[in-house]
Amino acid sequence: MDKVMDTVKKIAYTGIGLAFMTGDAIRDTAKRIAEEREMSEEEGKRLIEEMTKRTEEARKNLEDRIDNRVREYLDKVGVPKEDQIKTLKERIAELEAKVETLSKKENEE
Repeated sequence: MDKVMDTVKKIAYTGIGLAFMTGDAIRDTAKRIAEEREMSEEEGKRLIEEMTKRTEEARKNLEDRIDNRVREYLDKVGVPKEDQIKTLKERIAELEAKVETLSKKENEE
């Protein structure tokens, strides 16, 4: 059983492959491994739970890594952040209001 769990852990740590496995694929893979290793039903259930847990961890890790890389790239190329865009929009609205006020004053004169 330990050898099988070690094998499963190695598979799980590869990340990308397991990160994209669906629940059905996990169950099918675990069932195949359990049958090949002649595992008990309880051992098979634990294998599915372990694979599911590792898959979720791998998926989360991959998502975090992608998010970080995208943020780093956007910062590197100078794409403004959402709060910066909001501030600029507010400033533009203020300037538009001032221009409108000045334009009205100019037309009155």
